[in-house]
Amino acid sequence: MELLLKAILREMDTFLEKWTDYMEQAGYLEHTTAKKEDCILSLRGLIEPIQILLANKSSLRFPSILQNNRDIADFLVQTGSKHQARGLKAELFFGCFKTLLHAVEDIMCRRSERMRMPCESIFKSRRKKTNGLSNLGCFNSQL
Repeated sequence: MELLLKAILREMDTFLEKWTDYMEQAGYLEHTTAKKEDCILSLRGLIEPIQILLANKSSLRFPSILQNNRDIADFLVQTGSKHQARGLKAELFFGCFKTLLHAVEDIMCRRSERMRMPCESIFKSRRKKTNGLSNLGCFNSQL
């Protein structure tokens, strides 16, 4: 998992390109004032707390994250509050977050193809490991 997270961060240019594409397709670009640095911070704000959990050998299951590491939740709340302060609604914030997840998924799929592994198998494997709890509609869905 750590290697995958590092790989995602190394592909920052691809992430930024994909996220911009998804934001444009969803009609969100015209409503955002985010700069490149904001987008980079958004991705880091999700990945770096997970890296810390892995380094501490903590569980990545949702209940464990809530009990032991609030960085991810705090980051999302702070980001959502910034959106709200700029007059943007929660729907737009969550839509933007979903486009971020799609951009990350694209990087993961691209990496799996390089490993000659079908992209879908990454997500099926992950759902099996979490007893299906990860299937929240974030992955493998269209905008």
